[in-house]
Amino acid sequence: MEIDHDATLKVLNEIVELELAGVVRYTQYSLMIFGHARIPIMNWMREQALESLGHATQAGEEVTTLGGDVSLGIGELVSTRPASVAPGGRCVPQAPGADRGAQCVAGGVRTPDDPH
Repeated sequence: MEIDHDATLKVLNEIVELELAGVVRYTQYSLMIFGHARIPIMNWMREQALESLGHATQAGEEVTTLGGDVSLGIGELVSTRPASVAPGGRCVPQAPGADRGAQCVAGGVRTPDDPH
């Protein structure tokens, strides 16, 4: 079976870029967590960042194996809107137009007026 070499390299490089964007997003979100229960949430996000880095590495190795050049780009980064903790302890970005003063807090959303 013959593959389209250029198309394959393009897709693999897109994977590299998207996975690297995931590393940046998960790392940033892990740094936005506050509160007494933050450690497990931060650890989970950092594990996800490492997993994304592993995926980027695997795709990059395939690019190299096929004789291509690994992209130096990073996929589109979503805006750094504030995030909130969803049920189950997951930190998720808030919808566009949400209170831009809120931050991700283990157990709820902290606003700039919140002293705790």
